[in-house]
Amino acid sequence: MTHPPTGRKLSYGALAEKAAKLPVPKQVALKDPKDFKLIGTPAKRLDTPAKVKGTTRYGIDVRLPGMKIATVAASPVVGGKVLSVDDSKAKAIKGVRQIVRLDDAVAVVADDTWAAKQGLKALDIRWDDGPNGKVSIADVVQGLAAAAQTPGVVVRNEGDAPAAVAAAAKKLEAVYEVPFLAHAAMEPMNCTVRFRAGGCEVWTGTQILALCSDTCRTGVQMALACHVAAQRYQGRRAKTKFLGSQHRPNHYITPGLQSAVDPQPDTSA
Repeated sequence: MTHPPTGRKLSYGALAEKAAKLPVPKQVALKDPKDFKLIGTPAKRLDTPAKVKGTTRYGIDVRLPGMKIATVAASPVVGGKVLSVDDSKAKAIKGVRQIVRLDDAVAVVADDTWAAKQGLKALDIRWDDGPNGKVSIADVVQGLAAAAQTPGVVVRNEGDAPAAVAAAAKKLEAVYEVPFLAHAAMEPMNCTVRFRAGGCEVWTGTQILALCSDTCRTGVQMALACHVAAQRYQGRRAKTKFLGSQHRPNHYITPGLQSAVDPQPDTSA
């Protein structure tokens, strides 16, 4: 926001709180299309050169001094739990520091990515699939079909749709179904956690910053300075991280936090 006579400038964020207290105008003069400066004009993506050259820094590229790497095996079924874990082979791998068992996942903490991956591969995990263990695609489709026949929430209602359909000279009806597909990301789900006195910092790719912050507070029950998808430490300027098609990896933030604060002693190899 610029004040031309004096040249003073303020960001929208700096004015938002006071602007919210102003009365909402009943008549707003819209800008004439001939005065548009951005709408309708070509705009180049600022991230293209770095992606083409392979220099883009994603969430998984974050590296902090002294950080450990953890890999996580989550329950293959929603609602499943860890029944038992034999981690003897994993602990024997050089670089593996700790095996963290959670209710529905097991994490291997190591000095580097290779040791963490090999440690995870060496685990012998038995899962209790729980109530969803025998749920099939047919069950999901049947449930959705049944739900579609029940009254839903009406967001907007105009005219008389049932009457219009009944009076139509020609009616078309079709049902489209797709199988349950994994919403998999090209970049492995990840987050980097660093604990400090009074809080922690989290670097990850996510579309919902507020939900990530809530997940952090729930995960560690402490006041947080949660920096999401950003690089902000040792006085450096915040620098947003790209995400490699991750969408909502909040379910990885929780085991990541729990792995970092688990009270078990290190099991060095």
